[in-house]
Amino acid sequence: MEIDTNEFIYTDISLYGYDFRIGTAHKHAFVQEASFTYALYAWYITFSVFILLLTWQLGRYKSLSVNLRSAKDRILKSQEQIESMNRELRKSIDSKNKFFSIIGHDLRQPLHSIQSLMEILNNQKQSDPKVTKIINMMTEAARSSLELINDLLKWSLSQAGKTEFTPRRIQLNELIFEVVESMKSQAEVKQVEVEFEQSNSLPFSGDGNMISTVIRNLLSNAIKYTQKFGKVTLRTFIVEHEICIEIADNGIGMNEAERLSLFKISGHTRQRGTSNEPESGLGLLLTADFISKHGGRIEVDSEAGKGSTFRVFLPNNAG
Repeated sequence: MEIDTNEFIYTDISLYGYDFRIGTAHKHAFVQEASFTYALYAWYITFSVFILLLTWQLGRYKSLSVNLRSAKDRILKSQEQIESMNRELRKSIDSKNKFFSIIGHDLRQPLHSIQSLMEILNNQKQSDPKVTKIINMMTEAARSSLELINDLLKWSLSQAGKTEFTPRRIQLNELIFEVVESMKSQAEVKQVEVEFEQSNSLPFSGDGNMISTVIRNLLSNAIKYTQKFGKVTLRTFIVEHEICIEIADNGIGMNEAERLSLFKISGHTRQRGTSNEPESGLGLLLTADFISKHGGRIEVDSEAGKGSTFRVFLPNNAG
């Protein structure tokens, strides 16, 4: 092809709204060689491929940017929804805690009064055995109801993170002895013998109220699931660097499935006591929670028809 020296050879390319014009012109005529022509073609093809690749990459970048903005908008919207749900959940928890507090205040006081009255009547000799039996049943019913309300309130406060852990130096054996004495009436109603085999003095640094609740719940359950004229034994001893509190009974025991579900609120089997006492399962949940706060653990051995043994291990921090 012959080229006029005054001719301008060009190519138009449009890219994202911009027009590019690429061309060449010769001021003076020259003799065109085949090798130069091939080189020019190669350069033109290479440049065109580069422009096409650049266009493709810019298109991908634009699409990716749009997708990222869309994903960011969805994430922000999801975060707003989660925050809104959290606010509603906090309101619900606060309402629940307030409701439990009202229940505790309004129900505990009359139950305390009923329990005290029943204990007075129970200490008086009745001429009619039927009256004595009724009084014992009412005493046990008041005690069980009060125990359930107390466990419910303590557990709800624990779940809300409002249970204060205030450790102090205490004599563990003395604390357990006080709990055993307070549980005498429950044991006497069922005619269950409670024996406390204490070791030497066991100083311990922990929350006295929490440990009392742990012992009370475990001892109450042991009495509850032991038949009349049965026996419950408490022992304290030291195992390496831990203090062990063992509560064993010769009651009805439990199978493996029941044992594994003891500390699970969703799977716990609510089995009534040997005198048809009610069972909520909250006492054991509260017990496990309070033991955990002390850095301890609880183990359970049981066999259906042969009783159960609960062992609480606490760090021996007497120093």
